[in-house]
Amino acid sequence: MLSVYAGETRAVAFPSDIVYSVPITLTNQQRTATPAPFQQMITVNSAQYSTYEASNLQNVEFLNSDGSVIPSWLESGGNSSSTASVYWLSLATPIPAHSNTTIYIGFASPSTNLLNKVNVGEAPQLSRTYGLYDDGANVFPYYQSWGFSSDLPLGGQRYPTQAWYRRRPTHPSGLRKPTAAAGTGSTRPLRRA
Repeated sequence: MLSVYAGETRAVAFPSDIVYSVPITLTNQQRTATPAPFQQMITVNSAQYSTYEASNLQNVEFLNSDGSVIPSWLESGGNSSSTASVYWLSLATPIPAHSNTTIYIGFASPSTNLLNKVNVGEAPQLSRTYGLYDDGANVFPYYQSWGFSSDLPLGGQRYPTQAWYRRRPTHPSGLRKPTAAAGTGSTRPLRRA
Protein backbone atom coordinates (compact mmCIF):
# COMPACT_ATOMS: atom_id res chain seq x y z
CA MET A 1 0.00 0.00 0.00
CA LEU A 2 1.26 3.44 -0.89
CA SER A 3 0.41 6.53 1.09
CA VAL A 4 1.19 10.18 0.61
CA TYR A 5 1.85 13.22 2.74
CA ALA A 6 1.99 16.79 1.50
CA GLY A 7 4.25 18.88 3.70
CA GLU A 8 6.84 21.63 3.71
CA THR A 9 8.96 22.61 0.74
CA ARG A 10 12.72 22.15 0.72
CA ALA A 11 15.30 23.53 -1.67
CA VAL A 12 15.21 21.67 -5.00
CA ALA A 13 16.35 22.79 -8.45
CA PHE A 14 13.10 23.11 -10.43
CA PRO A 15 12.50 24.25 -14.01
CA SER A 16 12.58 28.05 -14.22
CA ASP A 17 8.83 28.34 -14.90
CA ILE A 18 7.88 26.74 -11.55
CA VAL A 19 7.08 29.48 -9.03
CA TYR A 20 5.60 27.47 -6.14
CA SER A 21 5.81 23.83 -5.09
CA VAL A 22 4.49 21.40 -2.50
CA PRO A 23 6.37 18.21 -1.57
CA ILE A 24 4.47 14.94 -1.63
CA THR A 25 5.91 11.94 0.19
CA LEU A 26 5.00 8.56 -1.32
CA THR A 27 5.46 5.72 1.15
CA ASN A 28 5.72 2.07 0.17
CA GLN A 29 4.43 0.05 3.13
CA GLN A 30 4.81 -3.27 1.32
CA ARG A 31 7.43 -5.95 1.91
CA THR A 32 8.60 -5.63 -1.70
CA ALA A 33 9.67 -2.75 -3.89
CA THR A 34 7.26 -1.19 -6.33
CA PRO A 35 7.83 -2.09 -9.97
CA ALA A 36 9.57 0.22 -12.38
CA PRO A 37 7.86 1.95 -13.99
CA PHE A 38 4.53 2.06 -12.19
CA GLN A 39 1.42 4.23 -12.27
CA GLN A 40 0.37 6.09 -9.15
CA MET A 41 -2.99 7.79 -8.70
CA ILE A 42 -2.87 11.05 -6.74
CA THR A 43 -5.97 12.97 -5.68
CA VAL A 44 -5.33 16.68 -5.16
CA ASN A 45 -7.63 19.15 -3.44
CA SER A 46 -7.14 21.79 -6.14
CA ALA A 47 -9.42 24.24 -4.32
CA GLN A 48 -6.77 24.38 -1.57
CA TYR A 49 -4.23 25.68 -4.12
CA SER A 50 -6.57 27.75 -6.31
CA THR A 51 -4.58 30.94 -5.64
CA TYR A 52 -1.64 29.38 -7.50
CA GLU A 53 -3.52 27.52 -10.25
CA ALA A 54 -4.98 28.46 -13.62
CA SER A 55 -8.73 27.81 -13.73
CA ASN A 56 -8.16 24.73 -15.97
CA LEU A 57 -5.01 23.55 -14.09
CA GLN A 58 -2.83 24.13 -17.18
CA ASN A 59 0.05 25.37 -14.99
CA VAL A 60 0.39 22.28 -12.77
CA GLU A 61 3.05 19.59 -13.16
CA PHE A 62 4.69 16.94 -11.01
CA LEU A 63 8.45 16.78 -10.47
CA ASN A 64 11.05 14.37 -9.15
CA SER A 65 13.45 15.55 -6.47
CA ASP A 66 16.03 16.24 -9.20
CA GLY A 67 13.59 18.66 -10.87
CA SER A 68 12.73 16.41 -13.83
CA VAL A 69 9.09 16.30 -14.92
CA ILE A 70 7.08 13.19 -14.05
CA PRO A 71 4.70 12.18 -16.85
CA SER A 72 1.18 12.92 -15.59
CA TRP A 73 -2.37 12.63 -16.88
CA LEU A 74 -5.29 14.52 -15.32
CA GLU A 75 -8.27 12.14 -15.30
CA SER A 76 -10.96 14.28 -13.68
CA GLY A 77 -11.55 17.39 -11.59
CA GLY A 78 -9.92 19.60 -14.20
CA ASN A 79 -10.54 22.97 -12.59
CA SER A 80 -9.13 24.97 -9.71
CA SER A 81 -12.33 24.73 -7.66
CA SER A 82 -12.29 20.91 -7.61
CA THR A 83 -11.78 19.23 -4.25
CA ALA A 84 -10.76 15.99 -5.98
CA SER A 85 -8.56 16.43 -9.05
CA VAL A 86 -7.41 12.93 -9.99
CA TYR A 87 -3.97 12.65 -11.57
CA TRP A 88 -2.11 9.55 -12.72
CA LEU A 89 1.69 9.66 -12.59
CA SER A 90 4.13 7.33 -14.31
CA LEU A 91 6.96 6.90 -11.85
CA ALA A 92 10.12 5.54 -13.46
CA THR A 93 12.02 4.72 -10.27
CA PRO A 94 10.84 1.98 -7.91
CA ILE A 95 10.23 2.73 -4.25
CA PRO A 96 12.08 0.16 -2.13
CA ALA A 97 10.18 -1.91 0.41
CA HIS A 98 9.25 -0.06 3.60
CA SER A 99 10.63 3.25 2.40
CA ASN A 100 9.51 6.47 0.79
CA THR A 101 10.32 8.99 -1.88
CA THR A 102 9.46 12.65 -2.23
CA ILE A 103 8.00 14.14 -5.38
CA TYR A 104 6.62 17.64 -5.88
CA ILE A 105 3.58 19.28 -7.36
CA GLY A 106 4.81 22.42 -9.08
CA PHE A 107 2.88 25.53 -10.04
CA ALA A 108 3.97 27.87 -12.82
CA SER A 109 2.37 31.28 -13.30
CA PRO A 110 -1.38 30.81 -13.93
CA SER A 111 -0.90 32.26 -17.43
CA THR A 112 1.66 29.55 -18.31
CA ASN A 113 0.35 26.52 -20.18
CA LEU A 114 2.42 23.44 -19.29
CA LEU A 115 -0.03 21.02 -20.95
CA ASN A 116 1.39 19.02 -23.86
CA LYS A 117 1.09 15.55 -25.35
CA VAL A 118 4.42 14.38 -23.95
CA ASN A 119 4.59 14.57 -20.15
CA VAL A 120 1.89 16.90 -18.78
CA GLY A 121 -1.54 16.04 -20.11
CA GLU A 122 -5.20 15.48 -19.44
CA ALA A 123 -8.05 13.19 -20.38
CA PRO A 124 -9.24 13.89 -23.94
CA GLN A 125 -12.59 15.43 -22.99
CA LEU A 126 -10.99 17.99 -20.65
CA SER A 127 -9.48 19.97 -23.55
CA ARG A 128 -11.46 22.54 -25.53
CA THR A 129 -10.47 20.53 -28.62
CA TYR A 130 -11.01 16.83 -27.93
CA GLY A 131 -7.69 15.13 -27.17
CA LEU A 132 -5.54 18.26 -27.61
CA TYR A 133 -3.39 17.51 -24.54
CA ASP A 134 -4.02 13.78 -24.14
CA ASP A 135 -0.73 12.16 -23.11
CA GLY A 136 -2.27 8.99 -21.66
CA ALA A 137 -0.14 6.79 -23.93
CA ASN A 138 2.95 8.18 -22.17
CA VAL A 139 1.56 7.40 -18.70
CA PHE A 140 -0.19 4.02 -19.09
CA PRO A 141 1.33 0.88 -20.61
CA TYR A 142 -1.95 0.12 -22.44
CA TYR A 143 -3.88 3.22 -23.46
CA GLN A 144 -6.12 4.27 -26.31
CA SER A 145 -8.47 7.21 -26.51
CA TRP A 146 -11.76 6.41 -28.21
CA GLY A 147 -14.05 9.12 -29.49
CA PHE A 148 -17.22 7.04 -29.79
CA SER A 149 -18.67 4.00 -28.01
CA SER A 150 -18.75 2.10 -31.30
CA ASP A 151 -14.95 2.48 -31.50
CA LEU A 152 -14.34 0.49 -28.32
CA PRO A 153 -12.61 -2.85 -28.82
CA LEU A 154 -14.46 -5.98 -27.78
CA GLY A 155 -14.34 -6.18 -24.00
CA GLY A 156 -13.31 -2.55 -23.59
CA GLN A 157 -14.99 -0.46 -20.94
CA ARG A 158 -15.88 3.19 -21.19
CA TYR A 159 -14.69 5.06 -18.14
CA PRO A 160 -16.13 8.43 -17.13
CA THR A 161 -13.24 10.10 -18.95
CA GLN A 162 -14.36 8.63 -22.31
CA ALA A 163 -10.88 7.18 -22.65
CA TRP A 164 -10.24 3.47 -22.61
CA TYR A 165 -7.27 2.18 -20.74
CA ARG A 166 -6.40 -1.06 -19.12
CA ARG A 167 -4.25 -1.17 -16.05
CA ARG A 168 -2.57 -4.49 -15.66
CA PRO A 169 -1.35 -5.87 -12.36
CA THR A 170 2.16 -4.49 -12.13
CA HIS A 171 3.31 -6.05 -8.92
CA PRO A 172 3.45 -9.63 -7.63
CA SER A 173 1.78 -8.58 -4.37
CA GLY A 174 -1.35 -7.64 -6.31
CA LEU A 175 -0.76 -3.90 -6.36
CA ARG A 176 -3.22 -2.76 -9.01
CA LYS A 177 -4.50 0.68 -8.20
CA PRO A 178 -2.63 2.31 -5.34
CA THR A 179 -4.34 5.42 -4.13
CA ALA A 180 -2.95 8.51 -2.52
CA ALA A 181 -4.17 11.97 -1.73
CA ALA A 182 -2.18 15.17 -1.98
CA GLY A 183 -3.02 18.41 -0.32
CA THR A 184 -4.59 16.82 2.72
CA GLY A 185 -1.55 16.42 4.95
CA SER A 186 -0.81 20.07 5.60
CA THR A 187 -2.59 23.37 5.66
CA ARG A 188 0.63 25.34 5.59
CA PRO A 189 0.96 27.96 2.86
CA LEU A 190 3.09 27.23 -0.16
CA ARG A 191 6.64 28.46 -0.30
CA ARG A 192 8.47 29.83 -3.29
CA ALA A 193 10.33 27.11 -5.19
